[in-house]
Amino acid sequence: MAITKDQVVNAYFELEITGKPTSLRAIREFIGGGSLTMISNHLKSINQSDENDDNHFNDTRCSMTDRIIKLEAEIKSLKNTNARLEEIEQSMKAIKIAHFDNIFGKRVIESEKPPVISELDII
Repeated sequence: MAITKDQVVNAYFELEITGKPTSLRAIREFIGGGSLTMISNHLKSINQSDENDDNHFNDTRCSMTDRIIKLEAEIKSLKNTNARLEEIEQSMKAIKIAHFDNIFGKRVIESEKPPVISELDII
């Protein structure tokens, strides 16, 4: 009688769930026949498949974790860069105000800006 991998898997898990031994002979008895070699080959292929799946999962999980760490570092760097750019922008505004104060000899208020300066939004 030819046995299938599904029969071996079902027998193995059924025996395991009920707390019975999962030996080759116990599986053959549960199925009702089959060679011990064939049962052994099916079990080996199942175990190898599980190990490959576990390794792939672990590799994927590690690469995802690494990617998350890198992205968090990039986000932190971008936040720092953004904060620095805001500081520079404030400094530039202060420099422009000081420059126009110097040119006009007084603090330039919004209503007194020359039209070109208002259009360029320099201050």
